[in-house]
Amino acid sequence: MSMPPKNEPTVRSVPIGGIGTGGFETGPDGRIVNVTMNNNRSKELEIPSNDGAFLAVRAALNEQVIARILQTNSSLPFRKAGIEAPFPAQNQLGWSGLYPSSTYGLRDSDLPISISWRIFSPVLPYDTEAATLPMAMFSVQVANKTEHDCDASVMFNWESLRGCSGQIRRKHRGDLNIIAMNEHEELMPLAPALAVRRRDPVLGAVFGLGERITRDADGDYTLVAAPRPEQVISFYGWRHESPEDVKGLWWSFVDDGVLPNQVTDSKPATCASLCIAQNLPPGGKAQYSFIHTWMCPQYTLDGANVGNG
Repeated sequence: MSMPPKNEPTVRSVPIGGIGTGGFETGPDGRIVNVTMNNNRSKELEIPSNDGAFLAVRAALNEQVIARILQTNSSLPFRKAGIEAPFPAQNQLGWSGLYPSSTYGLRDSDLPISISWRIFSPVLPYDTEAATLPMAMFSVQVANKTEHDCDASVMFNWESLRGCSGQIRRKHRGDLNIIAMNEHEELMPLAPALAVRRRDPVLGAVFGLGERITRDADGDYTLVAAPRPEQVISFYGWRHESPEDVKGLWWSFVDDGVLPNQVTDSKPATCASLCIAQNLPPGGKAQYSFIHTWMCPQYTLDGANVGNG
């Protein structure tokens, strides 16, 4: 990103989200910050960061496994879980911000793959419907730099902030359901245990679907993957405060390249992780795509619910 003239402010983050829908910001460190998707439109109600949201990549080549978290830090309890989290240094991250997207690249000579990713919203000129969708897209590009087959997995984790605003963090942030596709190619929200028993292809997860709306910050969060036929999706539901859950998430991802398709016993779950895995031939390239949407239908103005849409 080119530097501005000395007297002009430096761009430090880019807003992501449909026009008028709220959203979040992304900047040079790769973190999700300044979250306003819960009708928390004032500065004092803005959530400073979604500490449980992150992307991670894993590459396995000739029995050697390397994993990286694609941001410079996180407050998740990695250390308490006995994990030395593999965050890159700031100078390893390349970032270019131009509304409505942030584009990143990772400089890491130890990885057998090259990786870049883009976080954006579908804000299109003269297309009001697309420009006002409460949606963020995460597109990760991976290329095998070697002359051997390489297994490459990308994980996206989102911490539900349902009912939260400002410094308020609620314990229960919506029930977690799994989004699966049945034999008729219809999407179904299922309780996690039922989703595991049915063995339908999993596409995503949703918090708070169909639950009672009592506050402006109530609604639902949906996280889905958009896989190619050669890609495999797995999921994990867990609680962000639990070191044991962090351990289960991380070592499943690192050791196996997939997630265990379960929700932990730590109640209530506050995080949903999706993993897309694929084998890349020598010189092979792949795109790993995730979509996050939100809906908080109640908005109170001067004591009246004026809605959101």
